[in-house]
Amino acid sequence: GSDDGWRQTATAHLQRLIDSGQFPYLAEFGVEWFLSVDEDAEAAFEAGLTCILDGIAVQIERYKARTRPRRRPGNGHGTAVKHRRRGA
Repeated sequence: GSDDGWRQTATAHLQRLIDSGQFPYLAEFGVEWFLSVDEDAEAAFEAGLTCILDGIAVQIERYKARTRPRRRPGNGHGTAVKHRRRGA
């Protein structure tokens, strides 16, 4: 039936997402888990939303890692230690 066609299309798409390596939680649960929740509309919505939010969380962490200020040598607080001139 048409349900089988949808399932095949969704399986192929989800597998491509898993294979990309960009969706670790989807990979952890796998395609079958994701597709198994469609019997209960509320559970399906919650599962889909969770996957989306997890993906966003991964992207936020990657962004933070790229934009986090580099620590400079010094006092360990990101600021360089100021040295006094001798005889001052």
